[in-house]
Formats: sequence, structure tokens, C-alpha cells
Amino acid sequence: VDPSLFPRRRYAGGDVGAGEGAGGCGAGRASGARVLRLASAAGLVVAALLWRASPAAFAPTVHGLCRRPLAAGRGWGAGCASATTRRAAATAFEVKEGVKAQIFFEHQWWDGEILEVSADGLTCTARYYDGGDEEPDIDVESRIREMPPPMPLKKGQKVELEFEGSWYESEIVEVSKDGFTCTAKYDEGGDVEPDIDVYSRIRPPRLQLEDLSIGQKLRATVVSIAPFGAFVDFGGEREGLVHISCISTERVEVIEDYVQEGQQVDVWIKDIKEDGKIAMTMVEGKLGGGGGGRRERADISLFQGVAPSEWLTGTVVQTVNFGIFVSVTPPGSSTPADGLVHITQIRDGYVDSTEEEVEIGQEVKVRVVGVDVQAGRLSLSMKEDGGGGGGGRGRRAPVDMTPFADFPPDEWLKGTVQRIAPFGFFVSVTLPDGATADGLVHITRIREGFVENIEDEAEVGQEIDVRIESVDIDAGKMSLSMLDDGPRY
Repeated sequence: VDPSLFPRRRYAGGDVGAGEGAGGCGAGRASGARVLRLASAAGLVVAALLWRASPAAFAPTVHGLCRRPLAAGRGWGAGCASATTRRAAATAFEVKEGVKAQIFFEHQWWDGEILEVSADGLTCTARYYDGGDEEPDIDVESRIREMPPPMPLKKGQKVELEFEGSWYESEIVEVSKDGFTCTAKYDEGGDVEPDIDVYSRIRPPRLQLEDLSIGQKLRATVVSIAPFGAFVDFGGEREGLVHISCISTERVEVIEDYVQEGQQVDVWIKDIKEDGKIAMTMVEGKLGGGGGGRRERADISLFQGVAPSEWLTGTVVQTVNFGIFVSVTPPGSSTPADGLVHITQIRDGYVDSTEEEVEIGQEVKVRVVGVDVQAGRLSLSMKEDGGGGGGGRGRRAPVDMTPFADFPPDEWLKGTVQRIAPFGFFVSVTLPDGATADGLVHITRIREGFVENIEDEAEVGQEIDVRIESVDIDAGKMSLSMLDDGPRY
């Protein structure tokens, strides 16, 4: 695999790439590490044949296949890149003392500076900007390349500037001749800061929610991978999620077989949730709602005066695993807003599939049970209010989670599965003192490995062993785990 073909995600210390060189030598970057990965037999055979055919032409190639130990600092040499990468690195620019360059180490390109070059030009010594470590005997062909040009800037350009871990809206005041540093003025307060490293501290302004629309195509970088999908940075205020079902037209069993962290991919916006979450797809045909702009968000504060016992007529606009989105108009207004009927608020009893309960376009009767103006969330219910007619049942009284917060996380409790959701089990647990409450065993905390069908793991009424991992007393939520991270008592 040619690392230069993989896009890089920049961190404060340098670019992070993907891929390991053909022939597979690699090493850890930790100081004093002593790890040596031998080149593959196939790679050595090919190199030997090339050497025999033309020793002069292929001496550098064979030289790059085998690493040698370092005198100090970083242990053994880093992974060898492919022949294509070696040739590109060698011809891209002149390696000499004082030149800024990138060093390939443990499958990543790190920003640094050339300190010394050997007489034959085959090796060099470089200092890493991240940590200041110096490494000698670096193979130039396989591990050195020109520093990619920084983000192009000009005076008056709006950017975001990193300071102490946070990003601030700013304006470029001046740019150095080489483009590597700049001076910028913070929008908040008007302070001016000089000598800013463009690579690590400047980025384009984030895309706002109002700038996004369903079906919009974007270039994104995979930042993390979970069992259920890949989180991508597309330049927005928050990351987007590509669900496992939207990564490929094929059935995806192992996400890492299709994407890797740091890889750049084309994505399309599939959905924009009311809470600002962005659902994305890597398959243009899986857009679901199709193209078209995002509907303007309505003023949900008008629902604050609606009594929980008052019924409103709404229209189902979307069904998802965890509930139903209903378009409803507040009394005295003509502008509808979308609210969520959570799967537990559709009807009494267990709901297996929301799509079996309603259809898009169907008219339903709903009640307003919660309004969060700041978050733009409207919570609805299709169930009768507590004590009302129709045989509806009231809400369960809030549970004091304080006793559960003090329970040791390494002790096991017996629990009973109350409900199964697409994202986990809701389990009722009882402490030795008699306190009882429900908690969630997330799908990632059921067992080691990928859980494809959650209903294959347990059934309602089944008794299971769980541990308490975290408790949010204010929100009345408890996170449980079935993973054997500690001893059972």
C-alpha cells in the first residue's frame, strides 16, 4: 500500500496517514522501542532479482527494504513505504540541512526539520516538531518527503484559530512569505496574535447547520470507527455518522475492511436530525429522503403553553429505529414543527418496529410531553396521559439514582431484561438494599466483538449479570455492562 495515496488528517504535531510500506518493515515511535518487522519473503525475492539485473539502478530500493537500529531515541526505523512512495519522496525536493520536511514513522507522516544529511545523500538526521526528538540514520528515499504546502491564506480571510484546545473565529491580518506562519485577529475581543503556525492552528470556518442540505455531497475524513458505523469530519460544527448499512452497496461485516481512520471519503448528507446530528452515506443511492433543502426550523416555543392532556393532530413524516417524527402545528399558528414520538411513547407494550405501527403520511393524535427550546426538541406521545381513559398507564415515578452511583463498578448484579432496542437492552437491577432501577446495556457493552442482531443476544424477561459503569443522577440514567472487565463476586 502506498501511504502517499491515503489522505491525512492533521493533528497539532503533524499529519496522520494510513498504510504500511510494501515489504512491511515497521516500528513503534516510543522512545527506546526495539521492534523489528522483517520484510516479506516475496518482497525480498523481487528485490534480489532486481538487484541481480541492475545493481546500480536498484541499490537504493534494496537499501530501503532493510532497516537498521538507531543509536538512540526512537528504537528501530519506521515502516518502509512502497517503491512508488520512495521514488516520489526522493525526487520531490532537495533534502538538505534546515529544510522542513515530513518523516514517515509507524504508518504516519510527522512534521520535522532536517538537521544533517549524509555525504552520499541516502540518510539524514531530523528533529520531530512533536516532542523535539532527534532521529539519526533516516532513509531518505522511503521516509522523507517535502512538507505539503499549508492552507493558502490572504489578508482579510475568515478562519478559525486554535488556542489552548479551543477554536475561535478570527481574521487573517498578515501572512509570511513562505505561508507557514501568519498573524490573525480574534473576532472576540479583537486581540492580535503573531507567528501562528498555519499547519497546526489554522483551519477553514466550520460549516453551519443552515449551510447543509439533504443530498449535499462533501469530502470527509474518517476520524473514528464504531461497531455500528464510521464518524467522519466533513468540516461541520460536529462530526457526521455513516451507519454501517450506508458504507457500501455490499453487506458490511467488518467496517475496517472498507475504511480506515484518517482516510478521506466522499459522503452525502442523508438526514439532519432536530438535535443537530448528521446522518451521512457513502452510497449516493442510499439518500433515503432524496435531495432538496432542509426545512426551516419552526419556533417550538409556541408549544410551551400546550397542556399535556391536550390532543393535537399530526402527520408522520419519518420513521426511525427509536421512534416516529411527526409534523404538528401548535394552536393559533400556521407553521408546523417536527416532534419525536419515542418508541416507548407510541403505545403501551413492547414495540418491535416503528414501521409496523405507522406509515409516512398517516395522521395521528399526539400530546406534547416536553419542549426544549434551547435544543430545538419537541417531545410527543401517542399514549394516554396517566390515569386517563383508554386504559393508558401513567409514567413511572422518577427513581433516585444516588444509591446506584455509590455501588462498586467491579461488583456484579442480577438484572432482568425489560426491553430490547436497536441500540441495547434496558435492564432492571436491584441493589442488596432493595433499591431498583432500569439501566441501559449499550450494544457495544453486551459482549466482545461485533453484535449484528441484538435480539440474538437476549430476550425480554431473561436474567443476566451486569455491572454498573456510570450513573447520571440528574438525568436519572444508568449505564450497565455485560462485559467481563472485572471479577465476579
